[in-house]
Amino acid sequence: MFHFAVLHFATGTAAWIPGWAYIGLSVGFTVAQRVYLRRRNPDLLERRKRAGKGTPTWDKVWNGVFLVLMLAMLFT
Repeated sequence: MFHFAVLHFATGTAAWIPGWAYIGLSVGFTVAQRVYLRRRNPDLLERRKRAGKGTPTWDKVWNGVFLVLMLAMLFT
């Protein structure tokens, strides 16, 4: 949720419609994905909540890369 606040703070207004559209789409797709996984594959949803013993190295690397890319979006 932090990047949502930064998004509107950077524009100087909460009335920025594209920002609200981005927030709505992000939240909507996240909720839809979780609802789908809870119904179709709840075990996968539980595994995705935790990174730890048994998590493949490539998955940990991807999570780090993804975090950097998400933060970079704030400055583009």
